Amino acid sequence: LDYDSNPTRFRTTVIATEKYGLMDDVHPEVAQIFAEEALNPVLDMGCGEGRFINAAQTYDLHAIALDQSETMLTAVSTPRTNGDARQLPFHDGCFGGVSSPLDALSSA
Repeated sequence: LDYDSNPTRFRTTVIATEKYGLMDDVHPEVAQIFAEEALNPVLDMGCGEGRFINAAQTYDLHAIALDQSETMLTAVSTPRTNGDARQLPFHDGCFGGVSSPLDALSSA
């Protein structure tokens, strides 16, 4: 999917998931768990427009956003980097936790 050339496709998917999905937004709950477990800093891998980042900031977590789409990254106000989750531009062990929707991609 190329959200740089068609960011509306991403936003439409978010709206449809909110309206018809079987579960509520899990980002706040995941951020709370990260905070309780002191998993800091946090990498939001495949951050989209920053829903997890926003939730993480409410718990004073230091979060770094990573996405392949420059368009998606423009919506994120935290430190951010353009990159591929298969070739992370970070040293091993530098994050306390990783938030990633990528686990769901194989079944999508």
